[in-house]
Amino acid sequence: MVTGNVNGQQITVSPIINSTYDVIVTDTNGCTASDQINVVVNNLPVAYAGPDQSICHGTTTTLVATGGNSFSGHREMILFKIL
Repeated sequence: MVTGNVNGQQITVSPIINSTYDVIVTDTNGCTASDQINVVVNNLPVAYAGPDQSICHGTTTTLVATGGNSFSGHREMILFKIL
């Protein structure tokens, strides 16, 4: 549960473990209602870019990454590493 003076329709939470948040609302007549929301915190993938490599100028090598379902890289970063 979020503690303190939470007054508004929106809050930002950053739990580090799975958490349940309770919401209690009160209307102008003093009537209340409540609900709960579960926030599941997924583990981050373990990214591995492969072993360090040395190559000669003008040659190529293959970079193989593991640890996720989708991969992206920046050409500038790779060129910086190779040069």
